[in-house]
Amino acid sequence: LRDNDVEAADKLHVSLMMEHTALCNTWISGIRHLILELREKNTHCEAIDNNSQPIFLLNPGQSQQT
Repeated sequence: LRDNDVEAADKLHVSLMMEHTALCNTWISGIRHLILELREKNTHCEAIDNNSQPIFLLNPGQSQQT
């Protein structure tokens, strides 16, 4: 989650649920909510990036001739 790798986090989450249910039963749902929130945030950020206008930068070192 720290690296924003939602897919890897989801795979680890499923693995923990399947292999160590008794050990992580009390807190695993909280991890699931964190994964879902991060996935939603990443999806929202991608939608904003796709809808944004390109930024054109002028080179201040070049003089403009008119």
